[in-house]
Amino acid sequence: MRLINNEAELLATQEQIDEIIDKQNITQDDKDYLKVLGTLVYEYEQKHEPMPVLKGIELIQALMTEENLQPCDLVSMGIQLIPYDSNFQETLLAYKEGAAKYRNAMRELADG
Repeated sequence: MRLINNEAELLATQEQIDEIIDKQNITQDDKDYLKVLGTLVYEYEQKHEPMPVLKGIELIQALMTEENLQPCDLVSMGIQLIPYDSNFQETLLAYKEGAAKYRNAMRELADG
């Protein structure tokens, strides 16, 4: 067992993880090994593939792209993107409520 140093090693490690997960009966040794492999993948990705910090509209746009959603899909989920207006606190509250609805909708999509 050693650190992951490049993309080829990362892919090989991910294949090992997939093989274990695809087993019918996962033993405690398998679970322990998955933790080690997961830690190695996590450490490699933190160094070489950092996640961008997205907030606000950038986050919504990224999630929409990832889920292949259009603005009309958000409306059908009861979510409206609130344009900026002079009453900032009211706008912010509406935005947070919309974001919470969006997160819940994304969880439902992910859970199938």
